[in-house]
Amino acid sequence: MKKIIIGFFTIGLLVGCGNETSSEPKKENAAAVAKEKKPVELSVDIVDEASYTYEDDTELMGNYSAVIENKSDIPVDVSNITVTYENNDGNVIGSSTNSTVWVSPHVVEPGQKAYVMNETDLPIASSDDFKSAEMTVTPEETTEKAIELPIEGALLTADDNSVFLRMLGKVKNTSDVPLDHVTIAAAIYDKNNKFVTVSYGQVQETFNPNQSVPFQTDSPWQNFGKLQEPERYEIFAYMYE
Repeated sequence: MKKIIIGFFTIGLLVGCGNETSSEPKKENAAAVAKEKKPVELSVDIVDEASYTYEDDTELMGNYSAVIENKSDIPVDVSNITVTYENNDGNVIGSSTNSTVWVSPHVVEPGQKAYVMNETDLPIASSDDFKSAEMTVTPEETTEKAIELPIEGALLTADDNSVFLRMLGKVKNTSDVPLDHVTIAAAIYDKNNKFVTVSYGQVQETFNPNQSVPFQTDSPWQNFGKLQEPERYEIFAYMYE
């Protein structure tokens, strides 16, 4: 019984001490919680961008490409992107709401870059009516990770009419699991180091660890006579987990 009584006294003393000194730690804890709940500032910069028009059969198409960089202190998902196309009068003549914006990687670490491409049909008579395209990126916090995969034998080429730029090559699965979704994108520059466009592609068939599979990325291209011929490129492939 004595041991039990001592035990109760000990607990009582601890509780009493806690009540006497609890007011200050509570204030400190409240400040710490408020600090933890402070919203994280998410920021993405546009490093390079370019927009063109081209003819696809009888339709006039608009193409927008960009290189963006994560300026946040944490990894972000940048797949929430919109692109708006305007004519010379400032009227909206097209947007990504009726098309798809491709970006690779869609998860970017602090200081990392991602490549964006979008194209849509434009209800205008000629390229002379096209003024510009504008992109908005809304970054979001994410726990997803993008892991770079090695690329082998990359080649920059174009079709016979020089309308589409293409990147050909192979991507290798260096992970320990089968992959069924890999995104690939290249930023392409001319001989003066001016940004030209983005070429984008995907590998969606399953391939096993240590296997390499071919890929092709594409980008619309007006023609080599109107725009500077491409000189160099930066290309990356990513898996996600």
